[in-house]
Amino acid sequence: GRVTLYGLHPKRGKEGIESLGVVNRAQGTVVHDFWGPYLGYPGEHAFCNAHLLRELTAVEENDHHAWAPSISAFLLESKALAEDASFRSTESLNTTRLALFHDLLDRGWEEAGRPPLRPNGKRAKATPAQNLLRRLEDYSRQVLAFFLHPGTPFTNNQAEQDLRMIKVRQKVSGCFRTPDGAQVFLAIRSYTSTLRKQGRDVWAGLTQAMQGRPFLPSDA
Repeated sequence: GRVTLYGLHPKRGKEGIESLGVVNRAQGTVVHDFWGPYLGYPGEHAFCNAHLLRELTAVEENDHHAWAPSISAFLLESKALAEDASFRSTESLNTTRLALFHDLLDRGWEEAGRPPLRPNGKRAKATPAQNLLRRLEDYSRQVLAFFLHPGTPFTNNQAEQDLRMIKVRQKVSGCFRTPDGAQVFLAIRSYTSTLRKQGRDVWAGLTQAMQGRPFLPSDA
């Protein structure tokens, strides 16, 4: 990432997302977890594989299913291939990779089973393993976006790392007294984080801002 934008809103869902005006206006690919509100926006989506790897590890440890580590290994192997300097994405290669992924998912269904049908014709509540398999199956292209569309990040770890300092500050210093104070802090933090990502000197950038000449990245 080359730009950071932090924001504050009392609501976490659609209203909060749109108040920042980023995800709902995104022109490129948005990398995120499976949180429902994100999927309501048009455009390209890719899923964070760090989240998926953690879920797969949980299924392996809790249910002792063999399909989970197989899919983890497949994702990591695909990542290594996509990051190889000689890698060239082709339609044939993408089709083959997707087919291999779905073969692994089919084996997963054989092991995990599908939720049984109730007398009313509806399926019973799915287990965490079954829910994960369904998401991987329904969104296979978004899961493998890092392979199908080179340049797409494998995870959204950058965003989570950007939030870490704010979380630490909250634990150490507590909350802000007013929303206005929090907004000011987030605006300054957005600016200094962007300066670092752009390879700019933070002190010089702050000096420019105080002089009414803030640095504005061309890709913002």
